[in-house]
Amino acid sequence: MLNNKIKTAISFMLALLMMVPTLVVFAENELDWETYYDIREYSWSYKNKLNAIAYHDGTYVAVGDNGLIITSTNGTEWSAQKVETDCKRFRGVVYGASRFVVVGGGYYGGDEKKYSKSEILISEDGIKWKAVETEETEKYRFVSVAYNGKVFVIVDDTNYALVSPDGFNWQGYKYSDSTYSSSYKDRTTEIISDGNVFLIKKYRDLFSVYNINNLFFSNDGTNWKSINPYENMNYSYNSYPGYEEITYYNGKFVIWSSNPDYLLTSISGEDWIAEKINDPLIKYSHETNYRHVTTDGNQLFLNLLDAPYKSYVSNDGINWTVAPYEAEGALLYVNGLYILQSNKGTLTSNNGIDWTPINITNAPIYENLNSGIEIEAEYYSPKLANESEYNHSDGVVATDGNVYFSIKRIPYSGGGDAGAPSQYCTDIYFSTDGSFNYSLYSDSRINIKNWKELGLYYGPEGAGSKYNDSKIFYGRGLFLVTSKEKIYYFDTANLSLAQANCPEGYYINSIIYDGERFIAAGKGMLYSYNGIDWTADENFPKDKVINKLYWNRDYYVGVGDDVLVGAQRSIVKVQVNGQELTFDTPPRMISDRTFVPIRALFEEMGAEVNWDEETNTAAVTQNDQTITFQMDNTVATVNGEEKEMDVPARMINDRIMIPLRFLSENLGYQVDWDDENYLVSITY
Repeated sequence: MLNNKIKTAISFMLALLMMVPTLVVFAENELDWETYYDIREYSWSYKNKLNAIAYHDGTYVAVGDNGLIITSTNGTEWSAQKVETDCKRFRGVVYGASRFVVVGGGYYGGDEKKYSKSEILISEDGIKWKAVETEETEKYRFVSVAYNGKVFVIVDDTNYALVSPDGFNWQGYKYSDSTYSSSYKDRTTEIISDGNVFLIKKYRDLFSVYNINNLFFSNDGTNWKSINPYENMNYSYNSYPGYEEITYYNGKFVIWSSNPDYLLTSISGEDWIAEKINDPLIKYSHETNYRHVTTDGNQLFLNLLDAPYKSYVSNDGINWTVAPYEAEGALLYVNGLYILQSNKGTLTSNNGIDWTPINITNAPIYENLNSGIEIEAEYYSPKLANESEYNHSDGVVATDGNVYFSIKRIPYSGGGDAGAPSQYCTDIYFSTDGSFNYSLYSDSRINIKNWKELGLYYGPEGAGSKYNDSKIFYGRGLFLVTSKEKIYYFDTANLSLAQANCPEGYYINSIIYDGERFIAAGKGMLYSYNGIDWTADENFPKDKVINKLYWNRDYYVGVGDDVLVGAQRSIVKVQVNGQELTFDTPPRMISDRTFVPIRALFEEMGAEVNWDEETNTAAVTQNDQTITFQMDNTVATVNGEEKEMDVPARMINDRIMIPLRFLSENLGYQVDWDDENYLVSITY
């Protein structure tokens, strides 16, 4: 509950902010949106993550999700190979015995609810691929492959493996008799080799007497023994740390432990020591759910593929610094080439510092992208060359510059699966300096009285929802809240929410206010001049979902998962002899032409305006000059002489809108354009 002092401050500030006039709302599409880039053509990698890479004799082969195999001879220009496969996730690739071997299968997708059968592919050149048929591919989820110079070994995510000297003929066997529990969908077993021995790392069995992940060692790929790397360390049997990633680096195997203070290393793969990590920067990374470790033989690279999405680099595995790149996917390395999944697409580098986007030919285009990753807009759009010049809001904190509000969904009761909260509460928090204490017991928490009436109290999916649907925005004296395809605004009398008038079916992700009007985008596009009455842009396709809107006084840019659109600012101001005019239907820019409502403008200037409804013709007369024109006709008459207009007059919101320069110049006015302020100045 807010104390009286803060409550009084909020009420006073909000009351001041609401003292604004109401404007007329119109239904005309105000912005001519165009697609700058169809991101499906450029960001296929967001749907098709690369998972592994191999190299031989001038050819790079990288594999990923959705059966993706790409090849390159220089690391920059790549070609997607057409492969007949039902496998939805290729996980590993290696070269040996004169051929590449690719394996994949198991669960896939953002929440890993879908299952794909395993597949083994072989190729001598990386272009022509052949599936190897074995009965095991129907039964097991093969997830990793390695070669030690003599044999290939493929492992599944339980205790099963295949071994082959040539990649054609495979023999299957169980390398461990430990009890397997299927409670985990994907146990992500991994096999690596130093060119001599093999190591298998897998998640521990659910009923194992040890709380560590299992590690298995083999000289030949057939005979295996279980290894406990903590055996000679000071741990009790039930307190061993687990471990996540394993790699071979600088002459030794390295395991990233779940103990944030230690790294496990071994020269032989059998005898292990714990080396203390000195740099505290790296320690909190053990709290993330997923990470990726790779090496170029000289440095170790660690990408946290879960919040907080940090990346680190180390020359010894002990001392770590922040890496000079931002990763949102695995960092792959082979033969002097790095490939990185980043928030700017798929990049390549020869030194790990300077990155260049890769170019793909024959890249697959997927119609229903829903990656959940927001594209860095300035990377794709020339209209966002400098994002810092643009205004936008993330919907978390909104401010008028004096008072701040933030919206937050927090758990308020336990229970549910794995101790997860069973219910969530959506609340608004108040601040005078922009800092927030998100707690049910915070003095800055505003108890919105009608949350439950609006159906917002438990979020968009009711109790147990884990999605933060509600967002908050500011503009023109209003703090607006979006949730469940609706827009709400503050009622200053009792600190409750009132529902705005919106068409149905328009899910809103972002709202900007440009000084004249609100624009709301998400699943579709809405406009409003007062934040309360909203009109849909019927011409904006709902299948183009926009995540965030940007605006810099000249251009609007909408950024989505699979599209980036933009439009030039349409509303302009008009001055006549230095005095700014007001209009119930404001002038706007359409196709780089300024349109103004004819009657409001020219009656203000002393001209006579007549309208013939039968012929849809208007006539403007002043100083013995008469101009007539017809709606949607580019031919006008000036004192009886026909002249061609480059754009026709239009009817917008029951107002006749004409191209300003043609009409004013033919009546003898001087017209000047201020590009910086979107201002038309007329002098007569």
